[in-house]
Amino acid sequence: MKNISVNVKDTIASAIETIYTSIIESDKLCGYFTTRSSGNLSEGKTITWEFENNYQTDIDQILLIPNKQINFSWGTTGSNTTIEIKLDKINESLTKIEITENSYPFNEKGVKTALGQTQGWTDFICSLKAYLYANINLRKGR
Repeated sequence: MKNISVNVKDTIASAIETIYTSIIESDKLCGYFTTRSSGNLSEGKTITWEFENNYQTDIDQILLIPNKQINFSWGTTGSNTTIEIKLDKINESLTKIEITENSYPFNEKGVKTALGQTQGWTDFICSLKAYLYANINLRKGR
């Protein structure tokens, strides 16, 4: 049976360096996505992310290519999946972001989970934009 992946893309009106650090640095990540993070994303470490609904997950198998790519593994959906966040510089103040999560079985449960994760990663990008553009945390009060 085939597997399916989650894939979301967008363009953010911000420098690639700003976006990269907003994802890997815990104090910035907590400004729009997590409630708490046990530390900055760093290769060879396991980081715990906590969310407002008292949910937490470990982030591991971290690979960082500065200002280009962030990869990690997590188990937010009950199974371990891998996340790949690619950043492409369009110009000094415009960056393309693409997030892929692998993978889910191509069955009713897998498709339902993948759709939920697609919504979640879309929310991640929208929340990142609100944080960068207006210093607003869209997830606060959920």
